[in-house]
Amino acid sequence: MKKTFIKNLALIVLIFNLNSCSQEEVISKEKDLFNFSKIKIDLSKSDLGNEIKVFDYKDKKELISKIESSFGLIIKDSRELIKNDSEVSDVFINVSFKDGKATISEITEIDTKNDIIRQSFKYDDSKNSYDAKRGGPYIADLASCPNEYSQVDSCSNVSGPEECVGGAVQSYLSNNISGIGDCANIQVQVGTFTTKVCGKTC
Repeated sequence: MKKTFIKNLALIVLIFNLNSCSQEEVISKEKDLFNFSKIKIDLSKSDLGNEIKVFDYKDKKELISKIESSFGLIIKDSRELIKNDSEVSDVFINVSFKDGKATISEITEIDTKNDIIRQSFKYDDSKNSYDAKRGGPYIADLASCPNEYSQVDSCSNVSGPEECVGGAVQSYLSNNISGIGDCANIQVQVGTFTTKVCGKTC
């Protein structure tokens, strides 16, 4: 499987081989953040420990400057997962921007053919770990953003959505974050043919 080089991105993602007898478990294994500037990662086999930090930023200018490359790499890995796993049709990644940190708050993989959540990982701040769930129906409308989120853009995957998504996230954060004290959330919905960007303020 082709793997993507992660540059300046501390991204430890998705443990996809959960115990098949368990519907829900908490992953609490301590894991140091890595510098993936020289390491290849594979979304389908990576481990998930404590909070995934995408990057730090000291001001709005630095935040905006880091968006395009970081989201581009996340999208490339998500599309690679969809391409190589027939049971995954969509990957949703939620990124939180708060107090000078961009962090992954939730990752969900969807099987739209069977309308199920294949696996989901949601960060629990009180435990500094991710709650992992497997299975269960997926009943939300893929054509819409989740409750409280507004659609920022929808980008075609035909010619590569990275630039479109990066520009949409930059625009949304430019309009909704003025400094480190502000907070916003972005959800990127990576599908087979399109990638949707949704946003909300905290």
